[in-house]
Amino acid sequence: MNNYYIHKILIPIDFSMVSANVLETGLSICKSQFATMDLMHIMESAPETSSTDSDATGLSDRVKHANEVLTEMAKEIRVSHNVVVTHFVHLGNPAEEICHWASLKKIDLIVLGSHESDKYNDFFLGSNAYQILKNAPCPVMVVRPIVTEI
Repeated sequence: MNNYYIHKILIPIDFSMVSANVLETGLSICKSQFATMDLMHIMESAPETSSTDSDATGLSDRVKHANEVLTEMAKEIRVSHNVVVTHFVHLGNPAEEICHWASLKKIDLIVLGSHESDKYNDFFLGSNAYQILKNAPCPVMVVRPIVTEI
């Protein structure tokens, strides 16, 4: 049996509470495997048919803000945990962009979160997580939301 080494981990971030848990999980794996980390945030752009100058400006502002937040996250990880981190903001379909990036950059593991859904076909996973599991060129670890009981 061949050993499987993890050198590059992709962590999609949507700035939710689930993402915080995903980041901690991915960081733990990075540290134990001496792997590098790619943080990625994907924004779905508005359809081109309804695009106006104000829509484009709003999208540009959101991209800039997301990049600033990721820059701070990456800096904190570098300083506090001595992990090599790169970060990116992409526009498009999240599942497609994540799978494309993983293939392009030869990612060894994707660590992502799954949000609850009420659709029948998304019973166990969100639709993006399902599409990534189905199409990713590498192993995928899905981190479910932490459920606290009262």
